[in-house]
Amino acid sequence: MFEFQERRDVADRYRRLFEREGLGEVADLPVEKPGHFHVYNQFVIRVPADARDPLRDHLTAHRVGSEIYYPIPLHLQKAYAHLAHREGDFPVAERVGRECLTLPLFPGMTVRQHDAVVEALTDILTEGGAR
Repeated sequence: MFEFQERRDVADRYRRLFEREGLGEVADLPVEKPGHFHVYNQFVIRVPADARDPLRDHLTAHRVGSEIYYPIPLHLQKAYAHLAHREGDFPVAERVGRECLTLPLFPGMTVRQHDAVVEALTDILTEGGAR
């Protein structure tokens, strides 16, 4: 099986688990438009900004890796300072930077590993007050 198909299968399982646990109410998942498909190099969810960092801490405490890849939007990064953009110039990019969290996704990810991620998410997103 091609690696991208394995990644797609892992993403599909995340979707099913999120639906089963009712997590779609508090976390937005990646979207595929009709006629296009995602290769899922990363599986990035969006949660309310005030829930993201506590969620990441909770995952870490449960030995579940996660990552925040662009906490500072490009227009505010030092490399682009010469463009003279300020906070507020791109409010959507700034909001997304506060809401995104990347979950583990890799070829060969086991059902047990999936369950551990979703169980930790469910613990905090349903009982931790994010709903």
